[in-house]
Amino acid sequence: MNENSKFIEYVEKMNLIVKDNETGLEIPVKKDNIIHFSENQRYIETRLLMLKNDFSKVNKEIKELELEIKKSSNLFSLQSEIKKVDYLISKVNIPFEHLEKTISSLKKQKKLLNAEIKKKISANNTVLNNLHSNILKYADLLNVGQYINQKKDYIFTSDLKSLSGAVLHKIVFSFKMAYITELQNYLGYKVPIVLDSPSGRELDKVNIEETLQILKSDFSENQIIIASIHEFEMFESDEKLELINRIFEDEKTFNII
Repeated sequence: MNENSKFIEYVEKMNLIVKDNETGLEIPVKKDNIIHFSENQRYIETRLLMLKNDFSKVNKEIKELELEIKKSSNLFSLQSEIKKVDYLISKVNIPFEHLEKTISSLKKQKKLLNAEIKKKISANNTVLNNLHSNILKYADLLNVGQYINQKKDYIFTSDLKSLSGAVLHKIVFSFKMAYITELQNYLGYKVPIVLDSPSGRELDKVNIEETLQILKSDFSENQIIIASIHEFEMFESDEKLELINRIFEDEKTFNII
């Protein structure tokens, strides 16, 4: 349907004119005078609605089945059912090559769909543009900008674990600070920031000070909660909570300084 619409737009932009050889009448080529175009589009739209209806029905059936499975999950032994499934699968006469091709095809389809989703979301998306810009900004401040892919859909990456050590933690920090910035722009107020053991994440003193400097310069109005065994000179705490012995004890465990 989209391809037809784009094609008609393209034809109209060409300003084509057809001539009747018998009468000499010249007629500009427009969408309105192309025979059967509108009927064809209406047919496609109707077919699309039917498919959407079928899709909704299938989704409903899936949810009903999932609910039934959940209800009956406590009614049988999981181990015995797994053995039963294994046995049934072993009896299915499907060539391995066929299964392999099917799995490969589905993986390709999934990859194409994910790419299409990213493309749709990325088009003229202010939030995505801001996120990408801020991730690059903080990564550069932490001297890891060279590890950031310049493509805007990089914010959808699930491959950060390919990095390691201080580089990984700095880039994760850049992502989180960018998310917080954009979240605050949307909400209209500041949100608390919690740092759990920043000195225990393969970061040396210089790296830690770089991350804390970003908090001090860009998030000075936020409530910042740091869980650490170290003191940080660049921050003057409004309140300090010291944990003594174990965390789950009586009220005497907590000394507020």
